[in-house]
Amino acid sequence: MVIPDDKSRELIPSIIGLQDGEFIIGEASNTTVKNLRSIKRLFGKKLSDLRANPSLFGLVKEYIDLDSKVLRLKFGANQVMTIPELAAQILIHLKKQAIKQLNCEISKAVITIPAHFNDAARGEVMLAAKIAGFDVLRLIAEPTAAAYAYRLNKKTEGCYLVYDLGGGTFDVSILNMQTGVLQVIATGGDNVLGGDDVDHLVMHYFCNKYKLAECQELMNLAKTAKETLSFYTEFKGSLGAETLELDREDFEHLLLPLVQRTINITLDTLAQAGRTNISGIILVGGSTRIPLITKFLAQTFNTDIFADINPDKAVAWGAALQAENLTSANINSLLIDVVPLSLGIELNGGITEKLILRNTPIPISVTKEFTTSVDNQRFMKLHIVQGEREMAADCRSLARYELELPLMKAGGVRTEVTFSIDADGILSIAALEKNSAVSHTISVKPSYGLSEDEITTILENAYQNAAEDH
Repeated sequence: MVIPDDKSRELIPSIIGLQDGEFIIGEASNTTVKNLRSIKRLFGKKLSDLRANPSLFGLVKEYIDLDSKVLRLKFGANQVMTIPELAAQILIHLKKQAIKQLNCEISKAVITIPAHFNDAARGEVMLAAKIAGFDVLRLIAEPTAAAYAYRLNKKTEGCYLVYDLGGGTFDVSILNMQTGVLQVIATGGDNVLGGDDVDHLVMHYFCNKYKLAECQELMNLAKTAKETLSFYTEFKGSLGAETLELDREDFEHLLLPLVQRTINITLDTLAQAGRTNISGIILVGGSTRIPLITKFLAQTFNTDIFADINPDKAVAWGAALQAENLTSANINSLLIDVVPLSLGIELNGGITEKLILRNTPIPISVTKEFTTSVDNQRFMKLHIVQGEREMAADCRSLARYELELPLMKAGGVRTEVTFSIDADGILSIAALEKNSAVSHTISVKPSYGLSEDEITTILENAYQNAAEDH
């Protein structure tokens, strides 16, 4: 079952507001001081990412602390918060609602994330969960969770494509479903593409057509227009004395580039999986109710399309079933996920040596031996990156580390570097210099991330305020 909140809502938008110094979750209005949407898009991002992406920067331009090296938002009179701290407010709200409804303490959770989240984003989700007081049993990709719910509910077998267009992100996964086993073959997506972009397109359409200024009330009306035109051919609403109209033909014209982008990503993911035939497409996310999406998918893939499980709730159901599976004495199914992006090390010349390729099943551990290029080399610099580009500078930097080496001739030093990825998709790295038997554990945190002291302070503050928050 899906637990409703104290307002009887089973679906709570990922909106963080602030009113009279209190966090308001799931509501956006002109009375709240802040209205931060699509926070998932901000996980694992640095300031330069936001400056390079107008869509991302638009989410936080009112709140961003440009003086901070780490992405922090000014949320409240004297409150500057990181993305994990803000996201934790949503988890704290959900935890309070669940405790109230179930009348018991809750300390563990399965948390769903976009399939295309990199290691930095996954790490920030884990930190947000810790701040909220959760022990995370498993991080599970959203389309995988939905497929898990679908397979158990429908007893489905075969190779299926999951098309997941939620509010903030787009994911696509190719999965093999067999009795007792659900294996992800390939995954793709875009973490800054979703239903919220549709809302913005409609709002800008209204602004241009009726000479209106952007405001929260107009954004809410745009969202209502999107939802109405998913079922009806015309929308009519009012903003003050102005009557706003939009028909489905104009609506679909607005959406064409966005929908075509999702189709291109889906085709690329299918090619990565090496599959030409699939048993069907499973729709996930409220935005998949838009008829244009179903039309494009049917034209492109010529296969059955399934939407007979509520697309808004399928991910939550799958996460709940996985939690039951992980805590039950009788494990009745195996879920095998994949690495969403390749992981590697920067070599001389700035080239990336990929140690773990995209769409490799996890958990996995890979070891590669490296040596020196000059006599008496004192140090070996390791730069850990994630991405598909050939040059390390074009990939996502995850960590930098400097190993001290014994003085030997070029090629004499033998250093083994081991990349290990657990079932949550979290990376850990170890290095061993074989001649001296000296080993190192490399902490994988983005170079733009929080320090250990900052993380400790955040967690200590969260624990001190736990009684009030929960």
